[in-house]
Amino acid sequence: MQQLTTGARVRIINPMAPDFHRAGRVDAVHYAASDSPSYVVRPDGESYCRPYGGGELELLPPPTPAGPDTATTALLASAFKLAHMADAAAVRGADNTVRYLSGAPILDFDASETRALSERKAGTFYVTDGVHCTCPGAPHVWCKHRIAHRLQLAHLALRDPAELIRQIIAQTLPADADLVAMEDAEAVARVEALLRRPEVVPVDPADDDAAYAEALAGINALYA
Repeated sequence: MQQLTTGARVRIINPMAPDFHRAGRVDAVHYAASDSPSYVVRPDGESYCRPYGGGELELLPPPTPAGPDTATTALLASAFKLAHMADAAAVRGADNTVRYLSGAPILDFDASETRALSERKAGTFYVTDGVHCTCPGAPHVWCKHRIAHRLQLAHLALRDPAELIRQIIAQTLPADADLVAMEDAEAVARVEALLRRPEVVPVDPADDDAAYAEALAGINALYA
């Protein structure tokens, strides 16, 4: 395995480890005179760290660098509000999320979850999958981090659906996927066909509010 650096996103692939299959970040690297380096890993959403050898970790791909710009965020937020127009808290949450994202917060998005750097607690990241969140506003159904994750998910689905599928598969399949029995061959074939399908780009997606609403409705259906 290639040498890791502090801050690298990894998945724990040792089946005997207490945090098996969890993702996290390398918090520190320790070097010994004759041995390979060991890594201190902090699992996502946890305050503790554990040491692991390089062979126990899988390096995860970097997060998607390009998020929606301000205009796209506003359109996606409008589609979100249409999908939840009967929920006043969701509408307020969407407006709050637009203001939050306009400030260019530090977000680490990889389709399965978003890690958001706290604006008040230095060095603290809040983790959300669009349904749950580790932030202090978690008791509220629509915190800004959960809505931000959904908007980014919708943006990636519109911009590059094949990349969205690849990221979700990378985050959800077992680490040793080659050894997992694939009993549903038809489902696997459907996923492979989606990955091979050429992407269709609308002529002017920014003006197609109906397409945004339909796409976001599909994303929300995943969390229903």
